[in-house]
Amino acid sequence: KTGKSSISKDPEDIRQGLRFQLPLYALALQEEFDQYNVVYGGYYLVKDDQNCQRIPQFFDRDAFPVVSGNPKSALPGKKIIDDNGNPLTMAQLLEKSKRRAVQTTRSIKKGNFRHTHYPNDRFCTQYCVYRKMCQKNVHKLKYLAEHGQEE
Repeated sequence: KTGKSSISKDPEDIRQGLRFQLPLYALALQEEFDQYNVVYGGYYLVKDDQNCQRIPQFFDRDAFPVVSGNPKSALPGKKIIDDNGNPLTMAQLLEKSKRRAVQTTRSIKKGNFRHTHYPNDRFCTQYCVYRKMCQKNVHKLKYLAEHGQEE
């Protein structure tokens, strides 16, 4: 990556299924090379030929203990948890990301191009070039979330 804004440092985004590029790459890698288990997912931020920084998004602290930097990215850990507050393992995070990707794909095939499932999504509080045409309806999103429904 060349732009810092394109890298989320918050593992919560991955847990919620807002970003699943890296988990899906990890799953594809594990499927292609079944003798390996992925223990790390992250980005390299490349500013120029002299400045390159590794930014972890998630890692298995038992299998890959040498990671320095963002401790929120450690699995299992206090920050990447399931809906009941239990720490997720690497395998659980990857599986959850896979399910969310399949769910999102099915929704898109049905014509549902909703940009968020979360009524209070922080991405919607920032300046957005699409704000004039956005169809975000907070009350509808909250209703759907409470009743476990898709549009």
